[in-house]
Amino acid sequence: MNDDNSIEGTWKLTSWTIKTAIDLNNDGLSETSFAPGCLNGSNLKFTDASNGSLFFSSSVSYNTTNEDGNLFFMIACSTGSERIPFPITYTKNNNTVTINNNGELITLTLTENALSMEVINGFVATDVDTQETTVSEDVTYIFTKQ
Repeated sequence: MNDDNSIEGTWKLTSWTIKTAIDLNNDGLSETSFAPGCLNGSNLKFTDASNGSLFFSSSVSYNTTNEDGNLFFMIACSTGSERIPFPITYTKNNNTVTINNNGELITLTLTENALSMEVINGFVATDVDTQETTVSEDVTYIFTKQ
């Protein structure tokens, strides 16, 4: 039985954010909020009161290069039909949803029709030549109910 507190259904990744502004698309404008980009099509599905799946449509890597004191970003996406949803279990307590992804517990925050999932050091960019980390930020993925 669904009620107003139910999160059952599909939640589509609609944006992701970091705290420190970066010029990810090298257009001269630094931002903290981004469209899904390579992750377009990623989603969370809650199939019943305790089960669901988490699907990321791509594996993304970020590299940088420093030219004349400016940090330039390069993005590589790895997509393919072999990518499958990960089965999850979950619990909901008020506006907090905790998902268990194969033993990894991830806490999401529910605000109206959006679920926010913060991943510590989830955005990492490395220098294309040295492979040293140039940017490391917590990332928040925003999923919107469909």
